Amino acid sequence: MRIVHSGIIQLTKENAMMVFGPPKGKRTVMSHFLVRYGLATHNAVDRMVYVAAQPGHFYPVEHVQVFPVDE
Repeated sequence: MRIVHSGIIQLTKENAMMVFGPPKGKRTVMSHFLVRYGLATHNAVDRMVYVAAQPGHFYPVEHVQVFPVDE
């Protein structure tokens, strides 16, 4: 198991596609995690994630931990 950050991200397909943000900057939950943390969901129904640092590898979301990012 590779630790990416701390915490667990579990998204259903409906939640991954939910739109949020200011009127001129709306985005989906899925695109937010991709841009901000480099994590992309892969078939949100199965709750798999892609780690940008490891192309071609998908992990069950239960095995990926997410640490807070200092900004």
